[in-house]
Amino acid sequence: MSQKNGVSKPDVALLVGTRKGAFVLSSDSKRKKWELSEVYCRGGDVYHFVQDRRNGGTVYAAVN
Repeated sequence: MSQKNGVSKPDVALLVGTRKGAFVLSSDSKRKKWELSEVYCRGGDVYHFVQDRRNGGTVYAAVN
């Protein structure tokens, strides 16, 4: 799966794959407050979730 995400360019982004889908947590450089994105690949087991920043931020996920 690949898609353009709707996440702005935060200072810190944590991409998380779970049994319920994939999520992006974003924060500024202080990391005091985090924002949670919408769920990607809802209901799928996401084993690998990465962003390729070389080509505009395409997100790739390995989903079962």
